[in-house]
Amino acid sequence: CRVAGSLSGAQPDDSRSGLEAEPSGARRAESRSNTSPAISVAGLEKRYGSTVALGGLDFEVDAGEVFGLLGPNGAGKTTTVEILEGYRTPGLA
Repeated sequence: CRVAGSLSGAQPDDSRSGLEAEPSGARRAESRSNTSPAISVAGLEKRYGSTVALGGLDFEVDAGEVFGLLGPNGAGKTTTVEILEGYRTPGLA
């Protein structure tokens, strides 16, 4: 698992977790040019015993983007944010 950047939004790209991202506005092409993402996550996993809360979540968020995590109860929204904030550790609990 690799997590970089600071928490300012998220765009999950993992159908296994049940999470979806909802942009609040159009992404500007110039925000992607020659800049590193504000948040970069690769292979984020969290398990509680045999229960998989997050299974290999990958996403990047550019500076200035605003996203919301959408998904049903138990999809891993809060777990994802708490890992990014440092309240939980990725991996096996």
